[in-house]
Amino acid sequence: MRRLCLLLILLAAAARAAEPLPAPGTSPCATWRSELTSTTTWVILGLGAAGSLAALDDENAGAIRTTLDGSALDGLVDFGNLYGSGWGVAGLGAAFYGWGAAADRPEFRELGVDLVTSFGVTAAAVWAIKAPVNRKRPNGGAHSFPSGHTAAAFSSVPPLWRHAGWQTGTGMAVLATLTGLGRMEEHRHYLSDVIAGAALGLVCGRVTVAACDRGWCLEPTAGGVAVAHRF
Repeated sequence: MRRLCLLLILLAAAARAAEPLPAPGTSPCATWRSELTSTTTWVILGLGAAGSLAALDDENAGAIRTTLDGSALDGLVDFGNLYGSGWGVAGLGAAFYGWGAAADRPEFRELGVDLVTSFGVTAAAVWAIKAPVNRKRPNGGAHSFPSGHTAAAFSSVPPLWRHAGWQTGTGMAVLATLTGLGRMEEHRHYLSDVIAGAALGLVCGRVTVAACDRGWCLEPTAGGVAVAHRF
């Protein structure tokens, strides 16, 4: 239980550190370079690193799995686990984009672009770490660190916070936390994997939406996704 408390406290702190970027049209956004080197980014990464290191001191994936399995959170973490998959996060972005295009609502289309781009950037960052580290999973599989599902889920928090407000952003942070718990219940990740994934996802999401209406992005198409440039 102490481990779960550590997870929830650190993820809540990381989400709080992810101070939302300005809403579209309210003020100029930072460039992705300035966001990458901002104080907020380093606070999030610092919390992620500190939390991961603290979890390594006493990491028992079996005990966490036993605590979660069959608990009152069982159904919720199962849903979180499903949402954190590529189909869940990228699908949400594609749905917003399609809805915005069909209804001629550019705000939803822009949200969809930010969600899809955040997911793509996060996936690339995750595998840039996963491949060389190649930590063994609790269930014996490969590529445990960091948790890709958790990173993907948290990457959707900054875009939704920016476009839909803090209430929606907070709700997505809660859902992303359930994704992290779900990955541990499935015995796919250690606590340190999940904490690191949360921090990485938040940073990638912030850097992506910092491009605002300028820069390169991934735009959903009928055949998948295409690279586009915002001017």
